[in-house]
Amino acid sequence: MSWHTPFKILYSCAAFSGVLMYGSYYFVQLRGTCSHTPLPECVINGQRSPTESMTTLESSKKTATKSTKSTSKTGLPEKEAKADDPAKTPPPSGASGVRWGQTSGSELLLIWNGLLDGEVGRIAPGDFDKAVRAYQATLPAGVATEEQQLAALRKLVDGLRSRWGFDREDDPSAVELSLPHKLVPNRQELGHGSRYQSSTGDFSIDVAEWTTSETTLERARQNHCCKPPREPEGPIVGTSDAVGPGFILNAREGRLRVSVWAQQRDTVIRILAITYDMGRDKEYRVLRNVIASSYAAFAPARKREERVYNSCQRSDGERCDAEKPPAQPGQWDNGHAPL
Repeated sequence: MSWHTPFKILYSCAAFSGVLMYGSYYFVQLRGTCSHTPLPECVINGQRSPTESMTTLESSKKTATKSTKSTSKTGLPEKEAKADDPAKTPPPSGASGVRWGQTSGSELLLIWNGLLDGEVGRIAPGDFDKAVRAYQATLPAGVATEEQQLAALRKLVDGLRSRWGFDREDDPSAVELSLPHKLVPNRQELGHGSRYQSSTGDFSIDVAEWTTSETTLERARQNHCCKPPREPEGPIVGTSDAVGPGFILNAREGRLRVSVWAQQRDTVIRILAITYDMGRDKEYRVLRNVIASSYAAFAPARKREERVYNSCQRSDGERCDAEKPPAQPGQWDNGHAPL
């Protein structure tokens, strides 16, 4: 080792100590001046102003929030999740949100309007509610309550009744019956009842009465549903109740639709048959339904029990000494099966 080597070592240590001291001083100075800027960024790019720092912070927060929302939407849409929960589904508003009480009167109004296909007293609650909503969808915003809506519908139905001349008919083979007299103005007497028919023959109503010694309920059912060329249309519905056994059926015979209601009490069978041309199904179907809704073959059993008859009046309402004309076979001029 030469004599000048110790001096070189001493010089290097002194220089290193100086760099260390300068670096420590610079680091402390940076900590004071870069309070709003990360230290590495401050060393490279210099310090930022406090306003610039706050803007950057807010921007980073918004970016983080957006990414979180974006992730949640990808998993399951919020609206769809709420729609699946019926408890959170808001009730309908306006006219369509009003629920009606299901009464015979409201059923009949909706039947007249063509929104219900059937007869009063045989309408399912689901079908009734659907018809109410369909009617409410046609109303202006101001008709909001059930009373207002029924009043508007009643006014419409009054016009329809007037157009057809729909009114009560005093028929000897029915306790209650109403008919469109402008369509079927005349009554034709038959051996077992009456026929009301349009001038063109495309709509007819037969009201008949038989005794169990002349026919049976089963034979009447077979005649009306299944005697060629007639074919049943849908199932035959049994209507047995306190009055007695009965049925309802629909059948097709070419272009004609035949709807039949039959009821038996004791030894008497009463039948209502409505026949119409399918070419006018839309309007004639409504008439069929409202006629059937008005029809009562017999008085209800409770009314019959409550009624007091005097000594010279029979339970069928005729005088004791009255005589009925002898039964004659019906003259069916349109090829229909006899009632």
